[in-house]
Amino acid sequence: MKILEVRNLDVYRGDKKILEDVSFSLKRGEVLGVLGPNGGGKSTLVQTIARLIPFAKGVVWIRKGERLGYVPQFATFDSEFPITVEEVVLSGSAYYSKRKRVATGDDRKAKDLIKQFQLSEVADHSIAALSGGQSQRVLICRALMGDPTILLMDEPTASIDFQTKDQIIRQLRDKKPEMAIILVSHDLNVVNQTVDSILCVNFYADFHPGNQLESENLKKVYGCPIEVILHGEIPHRVLETHHKKGEDES
Repeated sequence: MKILEVRNLDVYRGDKKILEDVSFSLKRGEVLGVLGPNGGGKSTLVQTIARLIPFAKGVVWIRKGERLGYVPQFATFDSEFPITVEEVVLSGSAYYSKRKRVATGDDRKAKDLIKQFQLSEVADHSIAALSGGQSQRVLICRALMGDPTILLMDEPTASIDFQTKDQIIRQLRDKKPEMAIILVSHDLNVVNQTVDSILCVNFYADFHPGNQLESENLKKVYGCPIEVILHGEIPHRVLETHHKKGEDES
């Protein structure tokens, strides 16, 4: 059943148009990977769906009763703010008073999420004391506190080690039947292991069913030739030799 649809979306930041005529839909249980170059509009798209940025034209339809969760890029989170891991996770709850949290079981839910994402040992630590991978898992826990049925994730595996990345991928797979997920990522291996379909975003957007893209599709999105190489069970994307704009191509 379709629970999210974006139709003919145009988005500006100031006077600059960032996205034009973007359309796609998403069903429960699906993971949509969003690929594209820096500045192509990927973060703008998820922030617009999360209602953090207004749009100039089009429709963002969310089925009645669905709940949004949003995981920002860790780089946009103020890690110096004096708050503990458990407090960050609890801030994802609709209830801020201790009495309401206890009554609704949110304190227990926060502790369960912290344990599930292997953060129990740092639960009372300041967010500023954590590694990048730990901090990213904290933000995922925070988003999950609201029991989202649509989860928007902006580069959740960026700048983290392989082991942490693998943990996040496995946890996403476990959550997949419960919700629809939009996953923005530059990591094409993560995309291949996790998503069901791909949206290539670079001002415009092209939807691709399945989690594999041909070289020509990637070249169109990233603006340079890319060779697809399969090595064992892990797909790789390798840039071919190519010229920068203005270089002699003879």
